[in-house]
Amino acid sequence: MPVYYYQARDYEGLVHRGTIEAAAPSQVVELMNAVGLFVTDLRPHRAAWKKWAFLRRVSLKDLAVFSRQLAVMVRGHLPLVKALEVLAAQTSNSFLKGVVLDLKNQVEKGKALHEAMDQHPEAFPELFVAMVGAGEEAGLLDDALEILARHYEKEDAVVKKVKTASIYPVVVLAFAVLVVVFLISFVLPRFSRLFSGFGAQLPWPTRFLLACGNFLHHNYLFLTGLLFVAVFGLIAFLKSEEGKNWWDWCVLKLPVLGKIYMQLAVYRFSKILGNLVQAGVPILRALEVAANTVGNRVVASGIMAARANIREGETIAAPLAATGVFPLMVTEMIAVGESTGSLDEMLHQVAAYTEGELTYTLDNLTSLLEPVLILFIAGVVGFVVLSIFLPIVSTWKALGTLR
Repeated sequence: MPVYYYQARDYEGLVHRGTIEAAAPSQVVELMNAVGLFVTDLRPHRAAWKKWAFLRRVSLKDLAVFSRQLAVMVRGHLPLVKALEVLAAQTSNSFLKGVVLDLKNQVEKGKALHEAMDQHPEAFPELFVAMVGAGEEAGLLDDALEILARHYEKEDAVVKKVKTASIYPVVVLAFAVLVVVFLISFVLPRFSRLFSGFGAQLPWPTRFLLACGNFLHHNYLFLTGLLFVAVFGLIAFLKSEEGKNWWDWCVLKLPVLGKIYMQLAVYRFSKILGNLVQAGVPILRALEVAANTVGNRVVASGIMAARANIREGETIAAPLAATGVFPLMVTEMIAVGESTGSLDEMLHQVAAYTEGELTYTLDNLTSLLEPVLILFIAGVVGFVVLSIFLPIVSTWKALGTLR
């Protein structure tokens, strides 16, 4: 139920301020009038932790720790309200602390835990809410929370590996570009003026880099402005639905990283769907949750297209294969799981296999990237250094002719 902040006056003119729960603003006015108060200001109330929610997010590690600790306390027969109170007191994430306290208040008023969580999508993903709901309905909340803890621990480890593999070359290349820009913009021009004073003919590598340096030096304001406009324009485009779809499509088409992100999407799909099926969530609902949490819109649209066909009575594997998104091995293993009645077990096997393939790909990529980046940076820096030393040789030759 919404919470409203009110300011009201009584018959004596005294001002009263506070918050109140009500279905609508009109109900607040009626309640205030019933106790002799006349509302002068009324607006929706947002707690401080909600106002600054954009500054703090709930990480995968936070979700894993929250799930495991709550599972332990539920398994130890600690009342749910008391367990949430303890979790709120010991969490280091101030945003999550506010959310958990709100969960405690709602559960204390009679709401189911998954219903309270459903009101906080900024903290609890759809997968989390669906698993908790299934656990509450089956009376196995501790088991559902344990599954979630393992899932988010594994997800956190896999995502960190992918981020490291993606960010490492970008950081190294960015540093190399900054070094080269500094050399050709500030160092090389000073050498060139010295060499020109001796009347030496500058070689073409030096002239090329000097031209680049002069262009950067005389146009740095324009180039900086252009860069900012391009970056902010790209960010604004990527926030739109069309931009998000385009980005997810481009990510899957990248030469090496595309394979990694496809493996990550398949891993998430099989792991999430396996956990939901194991928890007893209906398959159509499980597919919807998996599509919303898989992390790629291209893959999600394939899952939802398959879900529409499954609703008409088809098997799971055939519509998934028809989307062209999933590898053949994945759909074949799902088909085997359907036919043997062990779909959740087969999905977990797919997730384990995909995780192994993903780890292997990331390890190989990292081992290959290091020498390639070293050679590339050595080549670029070597070219700059050569452009500095070649004029020295020309200068010595010019001085030799003067003798």
